[in-house]
Amino acid sequence: MKIRTIQRLSERSASPCGYQTAELAAGRWVRSQWAFTLMELLVVIGIIAILAALLLVAVTSAARRSRSIVCLGNLHQQSVSLSGFVLQYGAYPAEGLFEADGFAGQKGHWMKTLFSEDTASISPVLGRKMFRGIVYCPSAPKNLDFLPIQAGFACYGFNSRGISRVSLTTNGFGLGVEVIDGVRRPVSADHVVSPANMYALGDGVSGNGENLTDGTLLLARAVNIQFKSDALSRIQARHSGKLNVLSCDGHASSIATGFLFSDSSEVALSHWNRDNRSHREMLR
Repeated sequence: MKIRTIQRLSERSASPCGYQTAELAAGRWVRSQWAFTLMELLVVIGIIAILAALLLVAVTSAARRSRSIVCLGNLHQQSVSLSGFVLQYGAYPAEGLFEADGFAGQKGHWMKTLFSEDTASISPVLGRKMFRGIVYCPSAPKNLDFLPIQAGFACYGFNSRGISRVSLTTNGFGLGVEVIDGVRRPVSADHVVSPANMYALGDGVSGNGENLTDGTLLLARAVNIQFKSDALSRIQARHSGKLNVLSCDGHASSIATGFLFSDSSEVALSHWNRDNRSHREMLR
């Protein structure tokens, strides 16, 4: 009589069928190790979000720098017309027609004077066709669509008053007008002591400290100007806390808003005035 051998379950796994079962089980085990858990998926999403945020910051910063470069380019082009005007008339444009009565070169306020149709005779490149482009700062809070004689948000201002207490009867030590023997006259070019160290044109901001206003044809440091409560945030965002300014010698640069309107040092204040002095007493 033959004795039949009973295989244990553990021994049966050694059979060909058992090997296949083990291989399938191993395959399932391998596949389960490569699957993402919920936590791993959240980590990957978080990393992607951080990278996207960093990229957005870089792109935004590059776009802001690009707009600032365009603004500086506008000022360089404006300096061509300003220099041509000074060469032709020997003086700077007045703030307005009423400021220097009888001045042949004046066509109204400074912007209309520099960029009127007659400007073509001084600087052909800066005729009326170029007007809209060079007086619009791409970082300004709103688009411009106005002629020189119409009211609207002005991107750029003229340093016609310098350090002053703003009023219609005095223009401080800027480029707009000087009183000689009781007569208002345009500021002669040779009365600007240091052209490289005096502001001529720039982003249209006026005021003192944090009491600032924007959107005017004036660039001035003045203590009694009527400021706008919402202007400071717009001004600080315009060029990342800086303003673009053109000096009388034709070079343009980005200058910290604090240096322009809050710094009371001799160096900071003297840049506003044609005699290259601080005139700190005007701020009291």
